[in-house]
Amino acid sequence: MDWPLPGIEHDNLLGILAAVGCLRALDTARPQWHPRLSWRGTLCVLHIDAEAGEADIAGAVDEGAMKLGEAYRMLPGDHPKWSQAEWRQLLAAGADPETIFAIGSEVLGTVNKKGEFGAKQCSPLVMLNGGSHQDFLLHLRALVEPQPTVRVGRSAKEVAIDAKDKIGASLFARWTRGDNGRRRALRWDHQEVRDHGSRWSDPNEEDDMPIEWGAYRMAAVGWPVYRCGVRRGRLVTAATTAHRDFPGKIYWPIWTRPRDWLGVATLWLHPALIEGGHPSEDTTAVMAARRHNSAKGVGYPGRAVIRIEAGASSDGW
Repeated sequence: MDWPLPGIEHDNLLGILAAVGCLRALDTARPQWHPRLSWRGTLCVLHIDAEAGEADIAGAVDEGAMKLGEAYRMLPGDHPKWSQAEWRQLLAAGADPETIFAIGSEVLGTVNKKGEFGAKQCSPLVMLNGGSHQDFLLHLRALVEPQPTVRVGRSAKEVAIDAKDKIGASLFARWTRGDNGRRRALRWDHQEVRDHGSRWSDPNEEDDMPIEWGAYRMAAVGWPVYRCGVRRGRLVTAATTAHRDFPGKIYWPIWTRPRDWLGVATLWLHPALIEGGHPSEDTTAVMAARRHNSAKGVGYPGRAVIRIEAGASSDGW
């Protein structure tokens, strides 16, 4: 059974993370459905071996996201600054390796006298810098809570939301970004740029930070597709040329053959993604979003453009 997902924005980092997060969540909650993803032009399509409606799919995605989200509740602190010993303790305690090695790697060691793992050695997808309530893990955990809430305006008041309805809206309808993203947004949506210099008013004085909450719940479990490793003493992240301390580009493919979670994850590990080629014969385009750094060290992605299309030989920018 094929389900078009018109809500997924192909040229948005949050969109692609939501798509693969949906796939990973279904693979966790409903493996018997054999979920796969493909693209028809710029339209994302979900393939499942089951007779299921929109509500069934959204409910299964939410169930998988909650189960995968248990790994985040094991992670200490509000921002990933862990010693080498803490990394090893997390693994020994049963923390999901895909989750913690999407954040960084303990192999590089410590960066200060306290033995803390420095924020600059995190994945470039950790857009928050850990200062002034910019706590990545705190936001991440809030997105996968079993009983999720959102804030009302700038106050600390929280109201409950229906995660399944939000997920369904993000998959099967165009995004409205009608939820408040305070203490939730991870800066994966290029429309979240809130630097003072790019706005008419002080963004900190605004009541809401509009986000697409359902997409973020899926993206919170999909972002481990960008896995970290070490090369020549430096942290590297699959399908990126960006680092925490300087801007670069984040890439993702558009493909036509239905692929399961493992098949999709292998595409992200292919070196052709950052070398100007295609990771597979059915890849029709490679998208690229530039990671920018604000003056305060907070990152944010630009809107993605096609880096290379099928048959092209240059990146076109």
